[in-house]
Amino acid sequence: MLFAEANVLGNKLCRKQVSVVKDLLARGISALRGGDSGGPLVHSGDTLMGVLSTSPICCKENIKPAMYTRVSSYLDFIKKAVNNAKDPQILSKQIHESSLSVVPFRLLGDLLLQAALDAEGIVGGEDAELGDFPYQISLEVVGKSICGGSIIDDTHVVTAAHCVISEEGKFFGYPMKVVGGIADLKSKGSSRVAVDVVKVYATREYDPTNVFARAHGDIAVLKLAKPLGIDSNPNLDTIELPNPSKTYAGEKAVISGFGWNYVNLQFNPSIGGVEETGGGGYGKMRFADVDILSQSKCQRLARAISKNHICGMVVQKSAKPEGVCSGDSGGPLVAGEKTLIGVVSTSPLGCRENKEPAVYTRVSEYIDFVKKALKGQTDSSILQAALEGEGIIGGDDALPGDYPYQISLEVSGNSICGGSLIGSNHAITAAHCVTDTTGRLVRRATKVVAGISELRTYPAGRVSVDVEKIYIPKLYDPKTFNQHMAGDIAVLRLKQSVDFEDNPYVGKLKLPTAGKSYAGERVVITGFGWTKINTNKNPWTGGIVETGGSRTGKLKWAESDVITKAECQKGYRSPVLDSHICSKLVQRTSTPEGICSGDSGGPLVYNGDTLIGVVSTSPLGCREDKDAAVYTRVSSYLDFIKKSVNDIYDSNAKTLTLFCLHCRNNENDKYISQRFILTSRTDFTIMNLQTSLVLAFATIALLAGSAVGALDGEGIQGGEVVELGNFTYQVTIQVNGRSICGGGIISSTHIVTAAHCVTDEKGEFTKKPMKIVAGIHDLNTWAPTWFASDVQKVYVPKTFGRTDFKNSIPGDIAVLKLFMPLNMESNENLSILKLPTEKRSYAGEKAIISGYGWNWVDLVENPETGKQEEKGGGNDGKMRFAEADILGTEECQKGYKSKITENHLCASLVQRDSDQPEGICYGDSGGPLVYNGDTLIGVVSTSPLGCRETEAAAVYTRVSSFLDFVYKAVKDVNDESIRTTTLMIVGYLN
Repeated sequence: MLFAEANVLGNKLCRKQVSVVKDLLARGISALRGGDSGGPLVHSGDTLMGVLSTSPICCKENIKPAMYTRVSSYLDFIKKAVNNAKDPQILSKQIHESSLSVVPFRLLGDLLLQAALDAEGIVGGEDAELGDFPYQISLEVVGKSICGGSIIDDTHVVTAAHCVISEEGKFFGYPMKVVGGIADLKSKGSSRVAVDVVKVYATREYDPTNVFARAHGDIAVLKLAKPLGIDSNPNLDTIELPNPSKTYAGEKAVISGFGWNYVNLQFNPSIGGVEETGGGGYGKMRFADVDILSQSKCQRLARAISKNHICGMVVQKSAKPEGVCSGDSGGPLVAGEKTLIGVVSTSPLGCRENKEPAVYTRVSEYIDFVKKALKGQTDSSILQAALEGEGIIGGDDALPGDYPYQISLEVSGNSICGGSLIGSNHAITAAHCVTDTTGRLVRRATKVVAGISELRTYPAGRVSVDVEKIYIPKLYDPKTFNQHMAGDIAVLRLKQSVDFEDNPYVGKLKLPTAGKSYAGERVVITGFGWTKINTNKNPWTGGIVETGGSRTGKLKWAESDVITKAECQKGYRSPVLDSHICSKLVQRTSTPEGICSGDSGGPLVYNGDTLIGVVSTSPLGCREDKDAAVYTRVSSYLDFIKKSVNDIYDSNAKTLTLFCLHCRNNENDKYISQRFILTSRTDFTIMNLQTSLVLAFATIALLAGSAVGALDGEGIQGGEVVELGNFTYQVTIQVNGRSICGGGIISSTHIVTAAHCVTDEKGEFTKKPMKIVAGIHDLNTWAPTWFASDVQKVYVPKTFGRTDFKNSIPGDIAVLKLFMPLNMESNENLSILKLPTEKRSYAGEKAIISGYGWNWVDLVENPETGKQEEKGGGNDGKMRFAEADILGTEECQKGYKSKITENHLCASLVQRDSDQPEGICYGDSGGPLVYNGDTLIGVVSTSPLGCRETEAAAVYTRVSSFLDFVYKAVKDVNDESIRTTTLMIVGYLN
């Protein structure tokens, strides 16, 4: 529930903005949303003065006010209604307990509208019994019914194209299920069948972007992952295709579906008419009789009708208008016993077919399309998309201790790759798991987690060890996209030894002997990677691309057949090397299976104990039914491995010793920022946006099972989501429960932030009560470690002034004294940042920035100036972090007209994708720029236009220039160089 304050306007002022009658109040507020209708406008906390009637278009009240019914004008009506007094001026209705809703009334001038909230049906039909319409299915996404459809054969369903294609004309990429054998969506009966959709076929003529014409070709065929089992299920049956020579005009048909059986109507003054504002149903299948109209009558009533459409009107059995409605889309219009003559496409306003018919796609015009789709045949007239594989993809869950050598390579608590133990102090993974996209080793805190069969669980055998040193072959070069990557293997040296003797849940693998090909052998692959993957059509190339996926977190395993190099080469244009080994998962179902994102670095194991391959790449869609996955052949790197294990210098190897970026007593590595290539595609080529796959699709970046570096940008903006327990020095500064800035903890009672966070545009202190909240990682989620304290006192340097436009804001730093001390000792999710001990430039160094600010921003062109301006943005409430390169003052000055001084520090976020500029943004102000994981060197002050740090750096206040100010503020020293204010304490709760 949300609330907001409102300014009540006089009718005279209100009339200037909207048409209003005296019985309506008006008021202005930021935005009122759908669903607020009928809500109370309250004066003095207890007096109902208005009832929400209408709001301006898009609920934006910065231009026009919302209007309320003035309750004082209806006191006599209310009193009579409360006393159930009869009055000819009052309409009433008895509401039964089983009724779905009440009957609301809407007043606007002399117009009284009654919404069809209490209508029942399809709207208006009758409940179907189980088995009445065995061909009817529910098309579901994440357990929610979105459309209907009908069974055409055991593995195919017919529905509407608009159920699977967006308004932009692109296939939806999300997974879908077909559910049949039910008459109630809530049913869990024995006849219920749910099967994944793996492929979608639609007609090319379907064009939802043409808003001026009724949709043509609104029909689709869905291919299922496995048979529905019609022969063995009496509550499932197929439907028949129609006679192409029949029009069916004048005949009766039947429509069925799980759609809305009531719909809300509302008068919208901005359009001067009624519109649908929502609706619902209770999940039961309903049916109704339909009169089929002639084309001429349909054209007269519905307009824009072609021979590809068929029109029908639900037989009206009561005074309440009835008709098909939202959720019935794609459902079958059936003539005779089971002849599919139409597919639900559109319905009239309010789902009321008493005056206007519903329009269906005429199936007889698309028989050729349906038959081709059933055979998997496509031509220039047919679009298709593979929605999703299932899932290593397709493997089986492993039990604890089954594969004790398997590890999860983790950063910030997220599993980003697999690997295997080869000794008590060493593990093997893929080189691409520990390098960036240029092949450079990255200095990041990394952990090896072993002894588990499910991520983020803590069984007795779980072992978590820091990675101390990384070794990779020098020949590894991910920039050579025109060939399979050689040397995609890495050895990890662990900071502590893994105890194999006393822990039955951890174990090690043997290395292979040189010279054996293993072709024709059956082996085992294991991993924590994606178990489902989404693919979609690339609008620029017409090709299929991967668009994301998910995993269960459980360790999975599968059997795989090793194939020869020659056989493997058939599936790829780029050469397969002798240092590769190829293997294909044993395909057990009609759904293609294969290793996937997150399985990278995982072990290919022969005879249960010998490591012969390391996961490097997989074919498109993680589907190994045609092409094999490519592994690094371990026997080709035995010399490299032995030298790495013994830490022997090797001119053919690259190494990196890691340090802890964010630790407590060097025990817990906390931070990672890295994009990991799992798969290069069929030809291992990443091409530009215009010619082929977008980099973000071709290079899958995995963090906690999600693709990062997506096309719409994410972050800080651009960073990565933080898990609880990381960046424990970060706080959010809040006013009225809203996060306005960030800050860093420097003691149990003091926070450092930006001065502009605590002052107004003139540089004067704001007097609003402030809180800091710490011990969290998501503004929308409460955590047991959550801690809040009021801000008692604020300190800023007297040099701070927002009106000094010749320079970037000087002295933009503040110290906040807390009313309640942070419980540092008992809360492991709170920590203190060190202050820098010297005034050094840090130029050329890397640092980390974190915050809760916007992770997207809108840019629009100002028509008067022709320049781009920021028009708004937002975030999802999650803390994000990113790596930044610190620049010298001279280099930073190139991006700004105002003067950059030595009291500033400039840094640019590491840009991971040239098409997706990244940078700090609104709400990150005051946040900490941290060096070496624990030293506060900068405070966020300003960011470039659009929060894009590609051409100009962000500007931070250099903390080392204000050490004297900070120390005096912490000690509460009365000093003429410091301004202070004491804030009101409004209470705290911890």
